[in-house]
Amino acid sequence: MKSWVWLTLLLMLSAYAQDVSDYLVSDVVNDVPVKETASVDDASSFVTHDEVAAVQEEVVQDIPQEDLVDVVEEDVEEVIAEVPEPEPVVLYVSDVPLPESWTINQAELGNLWIYIPPGDEVIQLEVNSDNLFFRHALETLLSKQVWGGEAEVYIPPGEADVEVRLVYTDLSGEEKEASFATHLIVQGEEEFSESVVDMLPEGLAGDVLAQQAEVELAPVEEELTYADLSAQDIEALGLDPAEFVDGVEQLEQAELLEETGDVVGAEELRQAAEQELPQIDQLAVEEETYTYDVAVPVVEKFKEELKGNVHPEVNVDTRVFKVRKGGKEITKSKVHISVPAERDLKDVNLVVYIPKEIANSTSAIRFSEKPVILQDDPVVKWAFKNIPQDQHKDYTFTVDGDAQNFDTIAVAAAKKPGFLAKVIAWFVKKLRGKGPGTVTISKSEYERLKTQR
Repeated sequence: MKSWVWLTLLLMLSAYAQDVSDYLVSDVVNDVPVKETASVDDASSFVTHDEVAAVQEEVVQDIPQEDLVDVVEEDVEEVIAEVPEPEPVVLYVSDVPLPESWTINQAELGNLWIYIPPGDEVIQLEVNSDNLFFRHALETLLSKQVWGGEAEVYIPPGEADVEVRLVYTDLSGEEKEASFATHLIVQGEEEFSESVVDMLPEGLAGDVLAQQAEVELAPVEEELTYADLSAQDIEALGLDPAEFVDGVEQLEQAELLEETGDVVGAEELRQAAEQELPQIDQLAVEEETYTYDVAVPVVEKFKEELKGNVHPEVNVDTRVFKVRKGGKEITKSKVHISVPAERDLKDVNLVVYIPKEIANSTSAIRFSEKPVILQDDPVVKWAFKNIPQDQHKDYTFTVDGDAQNFDTIAVAAAKKPGFLAKVIAWFVKKLRGKGPGTVTISKSEYERLKTQR
């Protein structure tokens, strides 16, 4: 066989092993002599398709079949080895892949972006979530990144599962699909500033929180509630404990119905609850205010528990209630203690002396928050990290009988936050303005994010 035929065959096989015949045709055509100048009138001088096919068949037939198969397989393996692995489409948060759970401030949504390998093309984008705000915000943001344009997106605080699904074509034109899921938690401005404070050492965090007037302290119920009644109270009133619990639950359900606008349903539940629950009436209230100088002699023995250079006044209200059911009645007293803050306070300590005439032991008292027992007959102490300016920290306790004629004496001491805490508190308040809930991201910003990868 002529050497040029072998050379042509080897060139064809190395160029593209998957289709020997097509490339043999191409190379044979290239080796056919043509006129130096050609025109439409000279078309008859070119090789015809049938002539090329005949040469192709002759060449292939001259090669042993087993040799042809070996050559093709070797070249195919070589070609496959040189083809790079296709890059996947990835959903990033800044420079890391989207995590299973993602907690952000409202303004941080713009850190979410899609990496699309060069040559790939997204043809469909879907976002699924039970939270309609999340779904709309992410769908708008990501679609603007993929197909261009500027997005202004509002996303409110909330929490929900989110799934992003992409359909795209790669360089080969093959259609592929990618899915990404996360549990998205969007914090409001206050939650975001509090998460920053959580990173501080415990003592310093308390000092910072003490200066945030926006931090609301949990209120306590001053009136006597069914939760204040003990098992002994329920028994003394001749009530069935199970029916009492059912009545309390019906009241709670009535409140929920009322919030949804079902006034009729709420009233029916409330009337059913009244059949099982006792009637509570307030009989009297006595109010006292104690300064440090007046109160501390009473608890002189526990003066070491009152460290601090600030001594806020303490308000003590004693309320007396009559609880009636089915001809039986009991008397209960609820003492409400409040520490108001005219300035930011930290490391607050409150010591309370409870007369023996009210309760001869702490075991006979129901506290809203469990105190430290300094003396069982009884003197107790509460400690609190901080109270912001113009707010107050409250505690209550409930006892049997009429306590209005016996003075519960309370005294408090605290400290002022230091300079470092004031600086950090100022910074945290500035952070509160970083969560407007509206995210604007342009195509140029998207390109900047991609460079972080």
